[in-house]
Amino acid sequence: MADLPQLTQALWRTKRAGGHRVLYRFTLDAGGRTHELDSVLAAEGEPPWTLLIALIGPHHWAHTYDITISRGGGLRADAFLAADYSRLLEALNIGGSGTRPWPASLLLEAADHGASKARPRTWIPPNELPKAARTNIEEEDKIYFLRWQPWENDPLRDGPSPKNYDKTRKLLGKDIADHCRTHHISSCWTTPDNPKLKHCEHRPLPPGWEDPH
Repeated sequence: MADLPQLTQALWRTKRAGGHRVLYRFTLDAGGRTHELDSVLAAEGEPPWTLLIALIGPHHWAHTYDITISRGGGLRADAFLAADYSRLLEALNIGGSGTRPWPASLLLEAADHGASKARPRTWIPPNELPKAARTNIEEEDKIYFLRWQPWENDPLRDGPSPKNYDKTRKLLGKDIADHCRTHHISSCWTTPDNPKLKHCEHRPLPPGWEDPH
């Protein structure tokens, strides 16, 4: 397991500001060049949380780490990339050094170092998340929050669909998605050209929500 002290500090600063996600960009020197990567830590609800790292550029690559907390209160992650490792080497155009493979831990080290410059934010709108964080969701073109749709009085609906739950989780957080599933509420989304769209200064909260923090 790799300790992430800088990311831990960045999350603490974000929590003090009232936020739940840490978004930043960092660089990785590999294969004779400097690569840029996006990173977003989603720390809603109880851990394990998720840390998405996505390569910027023509070679698409992304990996999601499970983030746990050590006994000392610091964030930790397993550097093992499984099948994503070979795809990362290809995307970075690098290989092993002699008989020794390229250490996957270098990616987490670079990500942790870059977290020192992360700006604390109360709310990160979905359209500002890395593209990899908002792909493979229902209606990918609709990522602007519109409203909540309660279903508790509709006998034909038993809460949000699995696809809506997944979209709510990725764009707003697992804690809100779990609340919506428990209370039979769907999140509704639209495109930026919708005249009914309202600018959200804070994370949209569903009916009946009580922030545990």
